[in-house]
Amino acid sequence: MHPLAHADILGTLILPTLAIYTGAPFFGWAKPVPIDIRNLRYGRRDYALVAAAGPLANLLLAILITGLLYLLVRIPNHGSIIKTVFTFSIAGIQVNLMLAFFNLVPLFPLDGFNIIHGFVPQKVAIWLTKMNRFSGIVLIGLLLIGGFRYLSIPVQIALNFLLSLAS
Repeated sequence: MHPLAHADILGTLILPTLAIYTGAPFFGWAKPVPIDIRNLRYGRRDYALVAAAGPLANLLLAILITGLLYLLVRIPNHGSIIKTVFTFSIAGIQVNLMLAFFNLVPLFPLDGFNIIHGFVPQKVAIWLTKMNRFSGIVLIGLLLIGGFRYLSIPVQIALNFLLSLAS
């Protein structure tokens, strides 16, 4: 499937462009990849595992980049290229950790919602599905009041842990 099929006019074009021109926090999204739950053997549970793949991939990338840092700090002559790669590596770890923890927020359409939805009893899942229409309002409210700054706490803890492994 072509990547432009996942472009969302508001989340992929308008909001990022406004953020660039106004200096606002850079924020955006794409259309979710459609998954037909009927193609999964165990329905909701397997859908939860599919949803967990995204944050897990971000965590694995952060760990992989940590391995690169482990090798970089052992190079005796730290030239400017090595320092640049070091700086980008730290940023790569931070971005992947932030994406992982943000996507674990249990609000629709984030992966955290789908993970929880897959493991709760059927009645709770139905109620959550009914309530997901309010998730957009909650997400925007959290963004406006700065609620997502608390995501930096687990990100910083995980970053410190990974950097201690690399040193």
